[in-house]
Amino acid sequence: LRPLRVRGGAPGSLILGRRGAHLIATQPETSVLVIGPTRSGKTSGLVVPNLLEWRGPAVVTSTKSELVDITAAHRARGGEVCVYDPTAETGRPDTVSWSPLAGCENLDTAWTVAAWLCAGLQQGGARTDNDWAHWAESGKLLIAPLLYAAAASQRSIVDVRDWIHRFDLDTPAALIESLAAPHPVPDADPARALAMLASIDQRPEKERGTVFSTVMRHLQRLQRARGGGVRAHVGVRPRSLPAGARHPVPLHAPPGAGADRLAVRGHPHDRGHPCVRAGRAARTDG
Repeated sequence: LRPLRVRGGAPGSLILGRRGAHLIATQPETSVLVIGPTRSGKTSGLVVPNLLEWRGPAVVTSTKSELVDITAAHRARGGEVCVYDPTAETGRPDTVSWSPLAGCENLDTAWTVAAWLCAGLQQGGARTDNDWAHWAESGKLLIAPLLYAAAASQRSIVDVRDWIHRFDLDTPAALIESLAAPHPVPDADPARALAMLASIDQRPEKERGTVFSTVMRHLQRLQRARGGGVRAHVGVRPRSLPAGARHPVPLHAPPGAGADRLAVRGHPHDRGHPCVRAGRAARTDG
């Protein structure tokens, strides 16, 4: 353990504990996995101290609000503290929101976001892997142009939800056509988006209905969100966060929601931001 001994906080490292008179820290940019039963000190003995000492941006996920309650005031001395709590479990008035429409005025970004949403499709029942792959791919063909139509025409994710619930392709198609006029370009985003919608519209009625039903499953999670966690229009984006500040973004999920399944994803142009690159994400579930 001699190479891991430090006298104080080591930049880029996490403090693991103490051996004798020495603090023991990880090597810089090293991942840490801590396993222990409930109330064994994972939060109080490891996560909280490191979050208080960490001088850079931090992304933290938790099923409870204690990390925010304990560390927010201290962290706020060095930068803004943003809390994303889509189910309003923390009861904090200062939570931030997010919209899937961020960056979707670009069709490639809309396709990426659609892929993220469809990745949550649960396999089960009698369907084979090929069946699930088919419906997930079909879901992307529907969601991506709808996200693009809403973002490019200053609509909201609520409009996207309503189009899906009404099996409405005409409204987003008209919006996309208005973006293409008066000089349509075959390979431009509007033409590609219209082709995606056409591929859905031309399917047999039963198959088309199944595609819409599949997509509805993904939009249900947005409908169930309380407290403004999922915003109608674009909310917080990594690029707006100060790169050098002590800027934590705690992400809160209610017990049983699976905080380990929360993903921090930025607009493709934001991926170089330290808040997106930060591998120092702390997680606690006990």
